[in-house]
Amino acid sequence: MRSAMAFVGLALLGGLAATVASIAQDAPAQVNVLGGIPERPIPGQPTPVPPSAVVSYRQGEDLLSRLPPGEREVTVFFNRVPGLLVTPPDGIEFEEYLTREADVVAVVRPTAIQGELTRDRDWIRSVVDAELVRVLKVSAESRVSEADTTVSFRASGGSLLLQGVQVTAITSDVEEIQAGVSYLVFLVATSEGLFSMGPRTVYELRGDRLHCIDVGEVQVPFNNAEHSVVSEKIYRARFLPRINAPRGAR
Repeated sequence: MRSAMAFVGLALLGGLAATVASIAQDAPAQVNVLGGIPERPIPGQPTPVPPSAVVSYRQGEDLLSRLPPGEREVTVFFNRVPGLLVTPPDGIEFEEYLTREADVVAVVRPTAIQGELTRDRDWIRSVVDAELVRVLKVSAESRVSEADTTVSFRASGGSLLLQGVQVTAITSDVEEIQAGVSYLVFLVATSEGLFSMGPRTVYELRGDRLHCIDVGEVQVPFNNAEHSVVSEKIYRARFLPRINAPRGAR
């Protein structure tokens, strides 16, 4: 009798172990941020499948010195801390705030995206060349007119071939800008002649709806709002002065 009960118990444990192993095999990969790989899937995107090597972002360390030997593909992952985003003053809608702080507000369609190392060589950013589909605002500092047909701006992250290794830099919960996709962008002029973008300043157009590429932000202003409604608010605010001091006065 005891032998039979022991046999049944072992069979049950064996079945449970097989079930757990099956679940573990089918589950999305959960990897450790401390080891350089995102510990959870990025919302709105497929579960990332780590390439042959993944390293975490380290400020000030040359990427070339951090490439594991023998690897053909490396991902550099930056786990952005949420809650460090600027919010508008009380009584001012986010559409107005972004418009007043931006030098160029436009609907663009990227045509080419080229990765490059940052000045400290510790991260990759992309130069995005885009078609100007519709210009909603241009400032005097922007050196852009409504008659222009193209604009170039820098975006964080991207891909670059370094010493024969394909290196891709990604930020947690931020979707990559894609060529051929239409976006509403709020850009700021830089001293280098290109424009830059910040958090919550790029919105993909899906039909007449806006989708913020910062998918990790739970409460993104006017996310999924109608583009026509947001455009009307932008037009009303495009001639208003900046809320913060001009960059030259800081």
